Amino acid sequence: MPDFIDDAVEKAQITLTTESMTSGELRCQLRNDNFQLIRDIRIRDGASASISASAILYHLVLNVQALRMCDGFDDWLAEFEIDLPKSQARAKYVQLQNDNRDLELLLGTNLCISTLAALEIHQAISNARGY
Repeated sequence: MPDFIDDAVEKAQITLTTESMTSGELRCQLRNDNFQLIRDIRIRDGASASISASAILYHLVLNVQALRMCDGFDDWLAEFEIDLPKSQARAKYVQLQNDNRDLELLLGTNLCISTLAALEIHQAISNARGY
């Protein structure tokens, strides 16, 4: 996990609790004094031990970055070559908008902005190194 993600978890004082749901699903709750974020995720058998607050936060940051790169729904569809029925694509886009809002509520505006900036720097360095 990139250090900037672990740092964000620490700075925002995020804790993770999980609850097993149906087979292959886990309810994850990221929480701090400001906000509680709940997401149900699908996992493969035996993978629940690798779930961490940092892993979930990293996924959310990547999703928010993807959303913020686009100028609306149609641009997002084209940019990521989304090949889903419009209703499913719209639901996915709305979820990204919710992730954006929730990430900012969980981290706070300044930490959210700096974490997204750190992601871009991390990606640029990785691309320059070729991995």
